[in-house]
Amino acid sequence: MRTIKASLLALGLVAALTTSSAAQQVGFDDVTSAPMAFLSNGYQGLNWSNAFVMDGVAWYGSAGAAGGFNAGLTSGKYVMSNAGAQALAISSLSSFNLLGGNFAASWTNGLTVTAIGYSGANVLYNQSFNLNWSSSTYIDLGMYGIDRVVFTNSGGTVDARFNSDNNRSFVVDDMTFSAGDAPKAAFISDVVLTQDVVPEPMTLGLVGLGLLVVGGLKSRRKHLAA
Repeated sequence: MRTIKASLLALGLVAALTTSSAAQQVGFDDVTSAPMAFLSNGYQGLNWSNAFVMDGVAWYGSAGAAGGFNAGLTSGKYVMSNAGAQALAISSLSSFNLLGGNFAASWTNGLTVTAIGYSGANVLYNQSFNLNWSSSTYIDLGMYGIDRVVFTNSGGTVDARFNSDNNRSFVVDDMTFSAGDAPKAAFISDVVLTQDVVPEPMTLGLVGLGLLVVGGLKSRRKHLAA
């Protein structure tokens, strides 16, 4: 019984040390009842530049005509997009974590989106990923301790059915934020193609520490029994 209690104590210690601040998912469905509106500074405690939300089906008249504004939807009726395919920025006076979100291109296939995360003037993260208009892709951004992130987009081929809306914008739904942590690296640059979950070195170290505690308690028990 003591061994079981010791194991639970050790695992509880590891869990307490590795738990991050509670994450908050932003689905953009509480902004407006109109088919389209720009995001105001202060929404969800952040500042938004060149960002608007849209109910694509209501705005374009049908799901088929809405392109990625419908295909990129993962909850509710609204998605966020960058107006006119221009750079979109999210910022705050204090640091925050941007964990990820569900992304799609608005009208193109093979659209490249680049997300750069800053702390002050320092670039901490520089990530690029490819999107299509016909499906939503969850992008694990993993940006910690930033105070600004800027999204830009380029390339891609506009689908023939959307020639009248041929800008290369993107849409995003259900972005996940949390309170700011210290940056996990001085600089990270990668192209997001697949999302593999790899245990962090700190987490592995803490798990090892917990196992050592349990092993020490077992050894002591055997010694006392002898």
